[in-house]
Amino acid sequence: NVLVIETYANTVLTVPAFNLAGLDANQITKVNVDLSTAQNNARQWLNVIKPGLIYLNQDVINFSNRYATYSDTLKDAVDMKDKAKLADGLKRLAANAANYEQKAKEKVTQ
Repeated sequence: NVLVIETYANTVLTVPAFNLAGLDANQITKVNVDLSTAQNNARQWLNVIKPGLIYLNQDVINFSNRYATYSDTLKDAVDMKDKAKLADGLKRLAANAANYEQKAKEKVTQ
């Protein structure tokens, strides 16, 4: 759940300094390293991953809208047996899908 992850990330980033005086040096180092890792992961979620997911979700909606727009034209081309119009519409739709696919791959590999 996005809300749970966001709450966790914000909590990790606002953890106050706490007293580690009762621990030995190795334990203090481990706690500090683990906290730093958690904070870096939290920043990655808040600044990169979550915005990327929102962007990808919007692209899915945009493609769905584009498909809905093309569907009537494609149906008309089929009904009229207009192969050229059908091929052109399918090529445009496929190019649009390829563009969204490329953008999704770029977001996933960030």
